[in-house]
Amino acid sequence: MKRRTLTSQLVAAVLVLIALTALLMAGAARGSVSFLLQRELDASVRLELATALATPEAAVGLDRGPGSGALRAVVTETGGSGSYVEGRRTGDLTPAQIEELKTKLREPQRGRDGLRTISLAQLGDYRIASAPTATGTLVVGESLARMTQVVTRLTVAILGIGCAVTLLAGGGGTWWLRRRLSPLRDVAAAARAVAPEDLLRPDAGITRAPDPGPRTGSEIADVSHALNELLDTVEESMSERDRIEAQLRQFIADASHELRTPLAAMSGWTQLLAKDASSRDEALTHMHLESERMTKLVTELLALARLDQCAGAETTDLTPIVAEAVARWSAPAHHLDVDLDPSAAIIATSEETATRLVTNLLTNAHVHTPPGARITVSLARAGTDVVLTVTDNGPGVPADLAGRVFDRFVRGDASRARMHGGSTGLGLAIAKAAAADAGGELTLSPTPGGGATFTARLPIHS
Repeated sequence: MKRRTLTSQLVAAVLVLIALTALLMAGAARGSVSFLLQRELDASVRLELATALATPEAAVGLDRGPGSGALRAVVTETGGSGSYVEGRRTGDLTPAQIEELKTKLREPQRGRDGLRTISLAQLGDYRIASAPTATGTLVVGESLARMTQVVTRLTVAILGIGCAVTLLAGGGGTWWLRRRLSPLRDVAAAARAVAPEDLLRPDAGITRAPDPGPRTGSEIADVSHALNELLDTVEESMSERDRIEAQLRQFIADASHELRTPLAAMSGWTQLLAKDASSRDEALTHMHLESERMTKLVTELLALARLDQCAGAETTDLTPIVAEAVARWSAPAHHLDVDLDPSAAIIATSEETATRLVTNLLTNAHVHTPPGARITVSLARAGTDVVLTVTDNGPGVPADLAGRVFDRFVRGDASRARMHGGSTGLGLAIAKAAAADAGGELTLSPTPGGGATFTARLPIHS
């Protein structure tokens, strides 16, 4: 079964309303005109009766002759006589019609106005009034034919006009609705154009609905805007999904590479040890170092996983943590300046997470600056935040790494060579995740004169 379109449904509804309106108007007009014409006819019948009663010859004949559509008769117990005029046709009432008229007069009268409606064979319907006279019962009446004809013509005219209006409204309404609803067809076409496979391809472009212009309160414009906003959201989600998938693939590849390297080294030293027992001490030493590197890598990966899974639910005073980290820090070849605000700096994270944040920033500054470089650690309150800053005057972060310095397994050189024999490329990623766990953010900016400045802005826990 073919589904009806919105246009056809709306047009059908409008046509039904117009048709019902025409029928109601025809009924109301028919009733009103019938009432007015009958009231006028009743007045004419009463006047005719009064005139006939006032005319001496009314009792004996109809010499003066009634008007068009009129009826006049005198009915007695034994018979009677009468005549009628119907248009140009004039005639006398037959005995059968006289008897029928007498029968109608014997019937109970319904109204109190002295008038009644009767139907005579071969003559039709009449509105009559009667009054007793010396010679019998005088009956005068007016035919209802003309009134019925007028009412019928009026009804037909109204219904004809209604049909014409209905046809015009159907044609014009269909054209207008199709024109006005054409944006909806564009919206539907745009929605159908989004194929399922487009959502799986990273380079797929999603077709938008035509721009309906500014929001003006039109429902059609609102639907078009809503669809475009939905498609924008879908496309953004697709881009974010593709970015996360690419990041995940890169992470898996990097983690596999990082774990494969120490495992391969341990395997090599194990084989050497199996062939040459004299290299036992050297092999065990290298295997121990590779084991430590692998343990450190796995530990940092687990730390990142924990930071990704849950937000901080504890509170920690950051000032003593920074002071302790500085006190334990051993880098005699660097110049260290410390500026700590003694006021409380309570943040919403665990002590372990805060320690990782501070330690990783200090370690990063130490590893990526040459001997003699100056490193400055400052902790200060800024409104409702506490700001931890680690600044160095080293070579800074290369421009090609600045945008992804917080990504996982990113090191200071593109070849991912281990610097100082211990960098996993996860330190800054952990520091950024730790700052996010505390509800803050970690940013990088160049130090004036050269170097890098890492700023962690963390909200103070109230």
